[in-house]
Amino acid sequence: MGKNLLAGNLSKGICENLKCVEGQLILEDQQNHGIYESEVIEVNPFTNLVMSWRSKTHENASVEIWVKIRTEGRWSSWFSYGKWSDQGNNTGSFSGQKDILATLDVDLLLVNRGHADACAVRVELFRKDIETPTPVFENYYMAFKPVEGCVKVPFVDKAVDIHLKVQAYSQLDIPEIGNKICSPTCVSMVMAYYGLEKQITDTAKGVIDNGTGIYGNWSYNVAYANERGFRSHVERLENLHEISLYLKEGIPLIASIKTRDLGALQGAYQTYPSGHLVVITGLFYKEGQYYFRVNDPAANTSDKVPREYLVEEFLNVWNGIVYVIRR
Repeated sequence: MGKNLLAGNLSKGICENLKCVEGQLILEDQQNHGIYESEVIEVNPFTNLVMSWRSKTHENASVEIWVKIRTEGRWSSWFSYGKWSDQGNNTGSFSGQKDILATLDVDLLLVNRGHADACAVRVELFRKDIETPTPVFENYYMAFKPVEGCVKVPFVDKAVDIHLKVQAYSQLDIPEIGNKICSPTCVSMVMAYYGLEKQITDTAKGVIDNGTGIYGNWSYNVAYANERGFRSHVERLENLHEISLYLKEGIPLIASIKTRDLGALQGAYQTYPSGHLVVITGLFYKEGQYYFRVNDPAANTSDKVPREYLVEEFLNVWNGIVYVIRR
């Protein structure tokens, strides 16, 4: 894990109608609803954060994750990521979550002014009745954008040649929603890389944010992978060195990019002013420059999904966010 990522410790905090078993939260036998609240979590100054989590839910059981931040000695309101449940049975994110200190924009909690230096997490577990199996909450993760900005670490490895054999899927193979499903298409590609083949439509149905109608809620996409037995989180990386460490471990990364003109990322199929997700599958050096191997789901056909993008250009259009999905 990078320095901008913090994993929860569920053994520390207050539980009501819950019990912590082997580091995981479950409902007590005669309870339909329980609440966990963390201790105050002191962190390095940050300007925004993204929550992700691992859970096991079903149609009649859900979890809800809340977060609040401290800035200038004052605490914000609690902000909810909505009730999450597998197979698309989520309430989705709520619009209009804002107070004078912070704003939750779907999956990104923004400090309105200055920076925050602490946060707290609340988790709620729900089930239909006591005969229904309890949901299981395994852990949460917080990905921070630090105040000090990105650290530029020199990368010198001209012999590098990584090519992870990630299946290539085109989001446009699903014409009804093809222009909206870059994220679940990428998740499907990476899950297939590890041996779990899922139809893109099934993944899209599972990750859709029913509050906003979007398929690109970062938190929901990794939660969906986690429900399938993966160990996944949203992380904010800073440089090529950090990306290369994951690739060298055999872990492809789903990266969030945004472009306003075609010249910003040579070889891209189109501009992505509202954002786009791609899978980084490799890295190599050629003719004095580093290149990423990338599966870009915006291609018209699957055979055109594999691309090669200049690292320098890619880093300039990348916002630092990645999904890390591993077995």
